[in-house]
Amino acid sequence: MLTYCNLPLLLVTLLFIMIAACRHDYSNYDRQVGIIAHDPALDTTDFELCYEVTARPYYQVTDYNAYQGEKPALRAAFDTLQWSPTAAPIDGYITIRFMVNCHGQSGRFRVEQLDTQYRDMAFDPAIVQALLHTTRRLDGWLREPSGRDQGRYLTFKIEQNELVDILP
Repeated sequence: MLTYCNLPLLLVTLLFIMIAACRHDYSNYDRQVGIIAHDPALDTTDFELCYEVTARPYYQVTDYNAYQGEKPALRAAFDTLQWSPTAAPIDGYITIRFMVNCHGQSGRFRVEQLDTQYRDMAFDPAIVQALLHTTRRLDGWLREPSGRDQGRYLTFKIEQNELVDILP
């Protein structure tokens, strides 16, 4: 039975439960854009973040991914891209996640490959390597106005082993 004397205890208990429910353990979000831990097996030693990454476990897009020349410049960088896939033509998405530091330099590249139903799959390595190589060479990333390091991504829509769009 709830009495007036039990009300403060009930309120404190509810407040504690609400606070506990709001706490997030971001360690399970290693596939999210804003959380890319340094991996010596994958990352070069010449890229450094300016600050410790503030975890943001979602795909954040600020100003078209902030590239000099915007999306037309990104498309132009990939327009002449050619590859010679050896596997059967398939459709899906290749997402390349990476960090841009406060100097506009990029690093910590990670690749995800999904079919059109958003299930993990593997594209022909020639396609993945061509996209990754070109993405690594992009040098027009604009700094975040706040000066923070920022997670970025490019998603490439592939149909019949051909690049048909760059998202977002």
